[in-house]
Amino acid sequence: MSKKKDIGKKAVPKKELQNTGVNAAEIQNKSDRFDTNTKFEIKYKETQDVLEKICMTYNADKVSINCRMFAVIAVPFITGLMIAYGNPGGGTTKGMVIFLLKALVIWVAAYFGGGIFGRTFGKKIAALTSAGDGEEMFETRTKRRKGEILAVCVRFGEDSFENITKTLTKTYRYANVTRLIETDDAMALVVLQPSTGEKGLYGFPKDSFTKGDAESLKAFLEEKCKGAKKGFIKY
Repeated sequence: MSKKKDIGKKAVPKKELQNTGVNAAEIQNKSDRFDTNTKFEIKYKETQDVLEKICMTYNADKVSINCRMFAVIAVPFITGLMIAYGNPGGGTTKGMVIFLLKALVIWVAAYFGGGIFGRTFGKKIAALTSAGDGEEMFETRTKRRKGEILAVCVRFGEDSFENITKTLTKTYRYANVTRLIETDDAMALVVLQPSTGEKGLYGFPKDSFTKGDAESLKAFLEEKCKGAKKGFIKY
């Protein structure tokens, strides 16, 4: 599991990207209780490969947002310095208006350029980061669980989804989902926790469906998660 107060502005500590539980067989009874209400179901084990895929949803999104934020902040900052310490408008009102219009065009171009950079070169950076994060998380968790690997069941119902492990079952309402993220290998939901005001990212691999499929779930969540106004953001 992961928690963050403001996605794109504050990083999520790797130690918080975790669930609680141990054995797949031990969560079977829990996950079978809600079959009649389940529209989609995913079951997976937190192997190193799976953790890398889930980390990629977060890291790719973070890199893309950070690139755009840098562009949004950098251009006005440089423009301000030029106005304060230079003479960009040539000392005339007309010159200053032209200068500001050029700065505005550059600012808009930088914003979209930052997004493109984040989805191309930035995606490679995110992949390298995710590989290291996934390896570290897997080693830490298996050591803590004495070699056992966590089994997770995620079930999507009409108004909410559940995250089920051996010792913990948590329910999250679609009304609190603020962002939907997708990569080639995984999907993730960013959920606001009303009680704390924090946000958590809940991801899962695409190849672990036991009921339904990724494309059908995407359409379903885009309809249900009104707070994720952009729908699924693909990296």
